[in-house]
Amino acid sequence: MKKNPKSSMPLLEAKNKKRAFRASVIALLSVVKIFPFLLYAEENYILHSPKYNPGMFSLFSTVVGFLDFYEEKGCAIEVDLENKGAYYDKKKGANWWTYYFEPISLGTKSANAIEVGDAEQAAFANQTLSHMSREKAQQLIEKYIVIKKPLQKKIDAFVKKHFQDQFVIGVHYRGTDKISEAPRIAYEQVFKEVEKAAHAHPSYKLFVATDEQAFLDAISARFQGKVVFLDAIRSSNGKALHASQKNGFQKGEEALLDCVLLSKTNLLIRTASNLSACSALFNAHLPVILLEL
Repeated sequence: MKKNPKSSMPLLEAKNKKRAFRASVIALLSVVKIFPFLLYAEENYILHSPKYNPGMFSLFSTVVGFLDFYEEKGCAIEVDLENKGAYYDKKKGANWWTYYFEPISLGTKSANAIEVGDAEQAAFANQTLSHMSREKAQQLIEKYIVIKKPLQKKIDAFVKKHFQDQFVIGVHYRGTDKISEAPRIAYEQVFKEVEKAAHAHPSYKLFVATDEQAFLDAISARFQGKVVFLDAIRSSNGKALHASQKNGFQKGEEALLDCVLLSKTNLLIRTASNLSACSALFNAHLPVILLEL
């Protein structure tokens, strides 16, 4: 029995209004920097996993903004994403940030840490992605964020095997649930942009990162013999990977590898996504084409 589409409209409209209100509050906080704790530079602040369960690179951008706050205010900060979130795995430890990166604990700590609230976290992320220069973000990443050695070795090995002596076009297609935040880009629009770039570089190679198996199949068929990619978990049913609590560590690792590998290409063609937005922060000089309707 088919559902009446009209019956879901009030719920959808309510969700859209809530999303729009939250976005406007976040934008205001970022622009004018009205945070509850900004007056107290001497305090100690700790960043935990927020209640709204963001994806890895939404939270990564929050950390970059948090580091900018640390440099500006000279306070003490700590990143402790304890015991929850899409990437948490109790077998790996409480703080899932340290599954992938070296710990972040900076400054002289006081007795009681002030927890950074969800609104401030979202504002830090928005500050990073919408207002901070790519050069500044890269500087903060290189100074404070260190990828764990086993993961860095995987990145280096992939680059050595697939990227050396090649003009590599990075392609990131964020599918599944992204349509709730941004218009869906047709596969053909991506392919045409790739063909434009490939025309100038006949010996090109494509590094493709996507959460959608159908896209990987389609681009591999279109550009036969040119596509390389990570062997990763992908969605075949349209459901978002980060929304599931299964395979938390693996999903996080694969997302990080995709992000950093995209940053090491010669040209990035991307759809709306925090993952590939952060690729451009790892490499401020990477040419980027953002596909929009």
